[in-house]
Amino acid sequence: MQKVVPLLLTLFPIAYIHAQIQVRPLPEAGFDQRIVEYVNSMELVDTHEHLMDHEAIKSSGMLDFTLLLLHYADDDIMSAGMSKAQFDSLLCDRFSIGEKWGLIKPHWDSAITQLIQRLCF
Repeated sequence: MQKVVPLLLTLFPIAYIHAQIQVRPLPEAGFDQRIVEYVNSMELVDTHEHLMDHEAIKSSGMLDFTLLLLHYADDDIMSAGMSKAQFDSLLCDRFSIGEKWGLIKPHWDSAITQLIQRLCF
């Protein structure tokens, strides 16, 4: 016990200094407006796009809603029970839009719980 107390007294200030939460004085009034103005003054380029070649899309047979399912949503639909082979078969013009929806519908209610589907649809 005699060794534990000095050890704790030594470690406590070190832990306090490196704590993730530190008490600091409040910022000057209007800090939220300064943040908004700073963010609005920034020039941004969004480079995280999933763009496809327009000509490739035209000739792909995916010129319908299945194009929206290609990135992220495909994994959710497959995890809801659709096989990869069945999903891949949707990505051509072999089926009508109604037939494609008929194949997706049994899995849709389980897949729609994911955020990407709620954003897209």
